[in-house]
Amino acid sequence: MNAVLSGQLVVAERVWSNEQTKELSIENIRNYVKVNTYPSVAVLEIWVKLWILEPGDRSVYLKTYSPQGKSVWEYEFKKVKNMRNEKMPPGIDFYVKMRFVVQDEGVYRVVMHDRHSNLIAEHPVFISADEI
Repeated sequence: MNAVLSGQLVVAERVWSNEQTKELSIENIRNYVKVNTYPSVAVLEIWVKLWILEPGDRSVYLKTYSPQGKSVWEYEFKKVKNMRNEKMPPGIDFYVKMRFVVQDEGVYRVVMHDRHSNLIAEHPVFISADEI
């Protein structure tokens, strides 16, 4: 576990923000994604919840790995800062859209880690052209 950050991530079909209420909503959490053919482009959204446990380097990296372990998508979030009320545990929630090429069927792993490659969270997604 990371000593500076703790977190969760969820792969969803859609994530959206309500700026007035400062809330994020998640629609259709994905454990399986159907594509039409290979190669194909998968488009998913990632909801991220981070808690800041102590001062330190707060860079966060999101990566998606193919079933063969090859990186197919990545995102760097450099400035993780507290966005919560002082009475709440410090942290931030955000979302990003990922788009990557799917070459073949299998479990694609979406992982979140710090600068030192310490795992913070992971969400596997099975992608296939076949119905399951």
